[in-house]
Amino acid sequence: MKQGRGVTCDFSTQGVYFETDLSLSVGEPLKFVIPMEHSDLGPSFRIRCQGEVVRVEPTVGKIGVAVVVRSYSFEGIDEREQA
Repeated sequence: MKQGRGVTCDFSTQGVYFETDLSLSVGEPLKFVIPMEHSDLGPSFRIRCQGEVVRVEPTVGKIGVAVVVRSYSFEGIDEREQA
Protein backbone atom coordinates (compact mmCIF):
# COMPACT_ATOMS: atom_id res chain seq x y z
CA MET A 1 0.00 0.00 0.00
CA LYS A 2 1.34 3.43 -0.96
CA GLN A 3 1.42 6.19 1.64
CA GLY A 4 2.03 9.87 1.11
CA ARG A 5 0.95 13.42 1.72
CA GLY A 6 -0.70 16.00 -0.47
CA VAL A 7 -2.11 19.50 -0.47
CA THR A 8 -5.81 19.77 -1.27
CA CYS A 9 -6.53 22.37 -3.96
CA ASP A 10 -10.27 21.79 -4.48
CA PHE A 11 -12.89 19.38 -3.17
CA SER A 12 -16.61 18.63 -3.14
CA THR A 13 -18.78 15.64 -2.20
CA GLN A 14 -18.08 14.16 -5.66
CA GLY A 15 -14.33 14.60 -5.88
CA VAL A 16 -11.06 16.13 -4.82
CA TYR A 17 -8.03 17.59 -6.60
CA PHE A 18 -4.70 17.65 -4.78
CA GLU A 19 -0.97 17.97 -5.41
CA THR A 20 1.48 15.36 -4.14
CA ASP A 21 4.91 13.81 -4.69
CA LEU A 22 3.31 10.34 -4.78
CA SER A 23 3.16 8.60 -8.15
CA LEU A 24 -0.43 7.50 -8.86
CA SER A 25 -2.16 6.05 -11.95
CA VAL A 26 -5.59 6.63 -13.49
CA GLY A 27 -8.00 3.94 -12.28
CA GLU A 28 -6.06 3.31 -9.06
CA PRO A 29 -8.22 3.01 -5.91
CA LEU A 30 -7.28 5.45 -3.18
CA LYS A 31 -8.07 5.89 0.51
CA PHE A 32 -7.30 9.29 2.00
CA VAL A 33 -8.14 11.62 4.88
CA ILE A 34 -8.80 15.37 4.64
CA PRO A 35 -8.25 17.20 7.95
CA MET A 36 -10.70 20.08 8.45
CA GLU A 37 -9.06 22.42 10.91
CA HIS A 38 -10.97 25.61 10.11
CA SER A 39 -14.68 25.17 9.48
CA ASP A 40 -18.07 26.52 10.48
CA LEU A 41 -18.89 23.14 12.07
CA GLY A 42 -16.91 23.91 15.23
CA PRO A 43 -13.89 21.94 16.41
CA SER A 44 -11.59 20.35 13.86
CA PHE A 45 -12.60 17.03 12.29
CA ARG A 46 -11.51 14.71 9.48
CA ILE A 47 -13.18 13.40 6.35
CA ARG A 48 -12.15 9.80 5.56
CA CYS A 49 -12.64 9.04 1.84
CA GLN A 50 -12.40 6.18 -0.62
CA GLY A 51 -12.22 6.89 -4.31
CA GLU A 52 -10.60 6.30 -7.67
CA VAL A 53 -7.97 8.34 -9.49
CA VAL A 54 -9.49 9.85 -12.67
CA ARG A 55 -6.71 12.26 -13.76
CA VAL A 56 -2.98 12.66 -13.16
CA GLU A 57 -1.06 15.67 -14.47
CA PRO A 58 2.35 17.24 -13.85
CA THR A 59 2.40 20.57 -12.02
CA VAL A 60 5.34 22.73 -10.94
CA GLY A 61 7.45 20.37 -8.80
CA LYS A 62 4.47 18.13 -7.91
CA ILE A 63 1.88 15.81 -9.43
CA GLY A 64 -1.75 16.96 -9.70
CA VAL A 65 -4.29 14.21 -8.97
CA ALA A 66 -8.08 14.26 -9.44
CA VAL A 67 -10.06 11.62 -7.54
CA VAL A 68 -13.75 10.77 -7.75
CA VAL A 69 -15.04 10.10 -4.22
CA ARG A 70 -17.01 6.85 -3.96
CA SER A 71 -17.67 7.01 -0.19
CA TYR A 72 -16.80 9.20 2.78
CA SER A 73 -17.36 9.48 6.51
CA PHE A 74 -16.74 12.08 9.17
CA GLU A 75 -14.51 11.58 12.22
CA GLY A 76 -14.54 13.84 15.24
CA ILE A 77 -18.04 15.30 14.85
CA ASP A 78 -20.69 14.38 17.39
CA GLU A 79 -23.46 12.39 15.66
CA ARG A 80 -26.09 14.90 16.86
CA GLU A 81 -24.27 17.72 15.03
CA GLN A 82 -24.35 15.86 11.68
CA ALA A 83 -28.16 15.72 11.49
